[in-house]
Amino acid sequence: DIVFIDEENNKAAVIELKYGKETAQNAIEQIKEKEYAKKFIETWDTILIGISVSGKKEINIAYEEVFKDKNFSGEGTNKDDNSYDLP
Repeated sequence: DIVFIDEENNKAAVIELKYGKETAQNAIEQIKEKEYAKKFIETWDTILIGISVSGKKEINIAYEEVFKDKNFSGEGTNKDDNSYDLP
């Protein structure tokens, strides 16, 4: 896991990386299930970022923004899922 904290702007980012058959959304789900971001969400607006890289060098990125004092149920979140191919 990787965590970035921007105390000046009251924001945080929690990043989970996956390789192989795991998807970026699986990475987001792991952040939620294991509550990696819980202590950050209590203090800052937090973006959860899942990144997966397949054996074919395809990169998939998913993210959800969780606003301070909200839970992981989807309330107060923005979601997106983007895929990219490496050359």
